Amino acid sequence: MDRTKQVIYTVISHTKRIELGLNVMEYCVADTIYHLGNNPRNKMKGWCYASKDTMGKVLGITKQAVFKIIKRLIEKGVVKKDDKTRHLQTTQKWYDSIISEQDIVNKVDSDSKQSLPYSNIDKGSTNTNVLVSGKPEKTFIFKETLERLITSKTEYITIIGCYWKHKDKDFPTKKSYQTAYVRNIKPAKILVGYSDKDLWDTFNYLDKQNFSKWTLETVFKYIPEIKQLKK
Repeated sequence: MDRTKQVIYTVISHTKRIELGLNVMEYCVADTIYHLGNNPRNKMKGWCYASKDTMGKVLGITKQAVFKIIKRLIEKGVVKKDDKTRHLQTTQKWYDSIISEQDIVNKVDSDSKQSLPYSNIDKGSTNTNVLVSGKPEKTFIFKETLERLITSKTEYITIIGCYWKHKDKDFPTKKSYQTAYVRNIKPAKILVGYSDKDLWDTFNYLDKQNFSKWTLETVFKYIPEIKQLKK
């Protein structure tokens, strides 16, 4: 099996990365070790036995760089190594900081009634004429909901609203709005902590690159680089 096809992308929580004292590549290596170790096809569940050369090819770095990064991750208590097999495994520290946080997000995301703002769903009512932004569904006006998103006191909700406004998004129905909102929760939460300037600089950069289909996932891939360039 080609293990390079098992790891497609790394979602980075920069807030948690900083808390753990990791740079971006250290985070990527730890994330790769976790996911390779917990792949359902893995015969040694929990342990990553991919070669350093394979991991280097996945991440676009040399085998020597992988060795150095793993050594630092072990020193920081994020990764441990079995002395006999030399296999690797992320520690409880990594799980508690990164994975358990993702599990919480997944649980919230799976329940749109809980996670979607301004839907005004009455759980005790059998009335199917659901209210959105104080109006019946048949008169759903996205622009009104968008303004509430942008002015929300919850940062990740504001990020979704600003992203949609920049992209000039318009959702004609409550259902299309709900679907798009749930899809954007995870990447928006990862971007929490970046300044408005960092976000807008990255939005504008992606526009100039003619990435017409760029998303919030694209933003968190580029925002560290754009932030450095703008210093």
